[in-house]
Amino acid sequence: LVLGLIKIALTLSILGLMTALGFFLSSFMIWKKEKEEHFDEEIIMDGILISAFMSFIGARTGYILINWNEIGNSWLSWFDFVGKPGFVWWGALIAGSATLWFYCQKHKLDFYKVADFATFGLVIFILFILVGQFFDGSGFGAITSLPWGLKFPGLDGYRHPLQIYELVLMLILMRLL
Repeated sequence: LVLGLIKIALTLSILGLMTALGFFLSSFMIWKKEKEEHFDEEIIMDGILISAFMSFIGARTGYILINWNEIGNSWLSWFDFVGKPGFVWWGALIAGSATLWFYCQKHKLDFYKVADFATFGLVIFILFILVGQFFDGSGFGAITSLPWGLKFPGLDGYRHPLQIYELVLMLILMRLL
């Protein structure tokens, strides 16, 4: 376990870097928007951190459940983010949304108003993750013969750049928001 934690600390990927940058920028944007609406700053930051932590737990738990045959009962593998990396977005969305809802109930905040601000931050966060996935070479699509297909390292043929497709959709969504 200690060796795995050391490997995590020493391994810096572009995806990890972009995820961290996206988290900090999106947290700042959420904090700024909610501060303009006169929310308590401490409550905002606590909600962001708790929801983000639970999203991380939910994303990893979802990955473990989907890949149970590979990871299974080996609980040490659950924490091996370098040897067995993986997260699922729907796990993060479910856990983060549920946590935010309970947090808003506890602090008597309007969940829909808070979620409205959080959505803008989430889109920014996803933009950074998609850029990280593109440069990391993960999240690629099916083989294509279209002229915009890209060659990803370690894979045969040209692939659809799903990260770019999603990035364009997220930019449109951000503009609409």
